[in-house]
Amino acid sequence: EINNSGHLHPPIEDHPFSIFPTIGNTERPDKVSTMLMEGRVVIFVSGDPVALIAPYLFVESFMNIEDYNSRPFYSTLIRLLRFGAFLISIVTPALYISAINFNKALIPSDLIVPIIEERETVPFPLSMEVLISFAMFEVVREAGVRLPQQVGTAVSIVGPLILGDVAVTAGLIGAPTIIVVSLSYIAAFVISTIADVTSLLRIYLFIAASLFGTFGLCMGLLGLLTHMVSLTSIGIPYLSPLSPIHFKDLK
Repeated sequence: EINNSGHLHPPIEDHPFSIFPTIGNTERPDKVSTMLMEGRVVIFVSGDPVALIAPYLFVESFMNIEDYNSRPFYSTLIRLLRFGAFLISIVTPALYISAINFNKALIPSDLIVPIIEERETVPFPLSMEVLISFAMFEVVREAGVRLPQQVGTAVSIVGPLILGDVAVTAGLIGAPTIIVVSLSYIAAFVISTIADVTSLLRIYLFIAASLFGTFGLCMGLLGLLTHMVSLTSIGIPYLSPLSPIHFKDLK
């Protein structure tokens, strides 16, 4: 017996073990009608308000139904901004740790001195410091989601501010680390539809950069891109229209 649409994902997905969703879902009737007009398949489950959409492509994670209410120039700018926010969210912590631990020459000399001075009072290695920051932000984010809306919103805003300030004051975490991790998590809010994927990719690239520096980061990104190119959604390439390129669909 199928109780909700989530039970249908593994049987109908081409790659059920991938972290990327190749079957979309929505509760909005306007989006469902738009997808049907574009030739998509929409699946409904009795008693469940969530509808499944197939095929579901990677670029659709950066699209919003409200984009069509604006002029195409502004909507294009916003979508490019979402792509940039995705890259900032997953790459920033890894780039930070690879620059500090392996390639200090990448950091301007006027900036490296304050960073080193901030880290002198921190008792943990940089990798442990970033991991503590990850755990702190993930706990606060999850608490904000699970609590009632009024309380959850306050916890999501005030919690990181208080915890970050106390951690820096106590010397447990350096201020540059808090800034980098905060930027990464704030950028993820721009693309909330794949927030879970963003969290996993952030940790994956962070581990690669912690072990092998910039080389590990580049290899991690190459492996990620290779995996994404190999994905399909009911036979349609997941990265379409970027790979393979369909110029008419890029509009």
